[in-house]
Amino acid sequence: MRRLQKFIASLYPPKWRARYGDEFNALLEQIEPRPGELMNLFTGAVGMHMTEWSYLRFAVVFGVAGLLGGLVIQVAVPAQYQSLGLIAIPSQQKWVVAKQRVFSRGILKTVIEDNNLYGNERLREPLEDVIEKMRGKDLKSKVTSSSEVTLAFTYPDGAAAQKTIQNLMSLVESDPEFRTLSGAGAPSRVSPNRLQLLSMYVGTALLLGLGTAGAVRMHRNTLRTLGRYGLIAGVLFSAGSLIIADQYTSSAVVMCADAKRLQAYQPTDEQIAMAISQEKLFGGNAGYVPMKDLVQRFRKQVKFTRGANPGEISLLYISASSNDAHEAQKLGQIAVAWVTGNAGAGSSRVEVTENASLPESPSSPNRAVLVGLAIGLGLIAGAFRVRFRMAHRLRAA
Repeated sequence: MRRLQKFIASLYPPKWRARYGDEFNALLEQIEPRPGELMNLFTGAVGMHMTEWSYLRFAVVFGVAGLLGGLVIQVAVPAQYQSLGLIAIPSQQKWVVAKQRVFSRGILKTVIEDNNLYGNERLREPLEDVIEKMRGKDLKSKVTSSSEVTLAFTYPDGAAAQKTIQNLMSLVESDPEFRTLSGAGAPSRVSPNRLQLLSMYVGTALLLGLGTAGAVRMHRNTLRTLGRYGLIAGVLFSAGSLIIADQYTSSAVVMCADAKRLQAYQPTDEQIAMAISQEKLFGGNAGYVPMKDLVQRFRKQVKFTRGANPGEISLLYISASSNDAHEAQKLGQIAVAWVTGNAGAGSSRVEVTENASLPESPSSPNRAVLVGLAIGLGLIAGAFRVRFRMAHRLRAA
């Protein structure tokens, strides 16, 4: 251990050792070379070298590290392949109807399971989240003209991407009004963008290098104050975020060929009050809380949002939230039943393209974001503390 201690001591800058070497060696002889002391000695040597570095040297070292890291990540990140298919549509209005059906949760669940997609994600995440990822990120549709639509799916396995497009196109073509113009093409590689990835890593490394340079040159008391405030704020907000109840959201989509039928739909207070009494909503506490308060609570938790109105199609999005997943689903199902049964007179049938499902994971709060914001606020508070302390010392002098 003594030899290792002497080796680490030799890592200190030559100029510093030439000036303080004798005193430093004498001090080391009195210290037992335990692992903790050796680590402190090593970090001191690294910090001593870094205090002599210029900002340019920090930029060069961290920039090269970012470049090497980007090259390694490019090898580790799997390639993404995209398969495309082109479909002839009779009208944009009928495509909206077909898309709502084909992109529904039930259909995508079957496609994912049949093609064994997102195997790793399904082990870590609820299937509901995996479906939302597929629908929101990897599966795209684009109306290229008034009579054509392009379907595209991006996935690490090119063969699986092509087969998925084939399955979805066959579902669309179950309606004889739709036909294939170009079948699911051979998958082509679309990512990662090597230049973009390298630029991102080099830029991040440069910013990290400049931040490290500033921290190295910062007075120890200042650095300690910033770290203390940031840590305290992060711990407090982490503990506080556990008090915030999880919120679950159940969503549904309702569609009607009559554009005016679902316009600005809202249930009446009488409908809500009757549902609260019959279904014993909110824990069945209708007898202890005024009914008008429960009605307001229902309106806060259940939202009706009018969607896009392409052609003569009317879409209505229903979102029901609660700190209980089963209650969120029940509220959503009640709202769907109202819309399908009481959306007003009309010859066009109201169709539920996505029914309210049971949420498998909370929709809020995002505790990681809360803690990150708390640490940032703590660092800002620490900076103000340092600033005021310096001003106080100057006035006292």
